[in-house]
Amino acid sequence: MSETHDKRIAELEEQFRKDDPRFARHLAAGHPYPPREYRRRGVPALAVSGLVAFVLGAVTGQGLLVAAGLVALGGATHMWAVGPRRGGHSGG
Repeated sequence: MSETHDKRIAELEEQFRKDDPRFARHLAAGHPYPPREYRRRGVPALAVSGLVAFVLGAVTGQGLLVAAGLVALGGATHMWAVGPRRGGHSGG
């Protein structure tokens, strides 16, 4: 590889260490850990709580609880289905 490629790779490695040190450590050890963008730990809990709120609201006739459950389920679905953000901004 040329010197510019080596320099660029070193810059990328440093950026990985800054952005997600755990991922960089695991990658250096030879068994990569999923980057932060792909970790979806809270999604199942959000989906379950949304489903519980929806069912409870439907059974008791509480429209606000039904709506909150639907919003939580929609948020969980969005978080699960959408990949990592690109461009570094949150929307627009």
